Amino acid sequence: MQRFDDHWVVSAGDLVDDVECGHRVGLTHALATGLLSVVGGDADGVEAGVDAPSTVGATTARTVPEGAAGGLPGRLRISAPDPTAVRHGAAHERRLLAHLRRCFGAGGVVEIPRPAATLDALADAGERTRRALAAGTPVVYQGVLFDGSFQGRPDFLIAAHLDPRTGAHSGAAAPGHYEPYDAKLARQARPGAVLQLAAYAAALPSVGVPVPRMMHLLHPARGAGLAGASAPPEPGSAGGGGGGR
Repeated sequence: MQRFDDHWVVSAGDLVDDVECGHRVGLTHALATGLLSVVGGDADGVEAGVDAPSTVGATTARTVPEGAAGGLPGRLRISAPDPTAVRHGAAHERRLLAHLRRCFGAGGVVEIPRPAATLDALADAGERTRRALAAGTPVVYQGVLFDGSFQGRPDFLIAAHLDPRTGAHSGAAAPGHYEPYDAKLARQARPGAVLQLAAYAAALPSVGVPVPRMMHLLHPARGAGLAGASAPPEPGSAGGGGGGR
């Protein structure tokens, strides 16, 4: 969640927070508005605009009375994230990225660097993502979906006609069609993860790609295998397509 003067930008992670914990949403909103400030600990998990469920739920907040200490805002002390979960999550994503580079070659995977927390940087990263997809790149890693008020960063956007397990064609070429993939440590598809993927799928038109028929979770036990689910229907349509594959 980010605030630029009177303009708000929400992320897919904010939607997950809203479903899982209203208190977490309130704390994230307070950070974005400056009502709370971060002191100590690791603020990465609650940095404005980070596209993942925040770690604010594992924090404690201490409010400084109004007028005290020169009128300082409340202070939010951030607890460190679980290093084991962080380490295993990063390793899982690195393994998937290495596998895709083996399948499609180094030139077949375009990585979009994480943008700075400004509207111009988000718009520029979204345009770089659009150009990579328009060029037919097999895989875009950490692409940015941004429409001015919503931003999302799916782990992978993979051409719909390509099989990420082998790199081979899985059907007729469909230029301009991509499906979102997200790496998760959980062994089952949790509601928050599915919601996050659905938000990515619905946001793909912001980079010139139609809403896909499928979206995918990548679990460690499946290696480079897939857990597919139907993507959300386009606005105004009656259905979202077929089931998992």
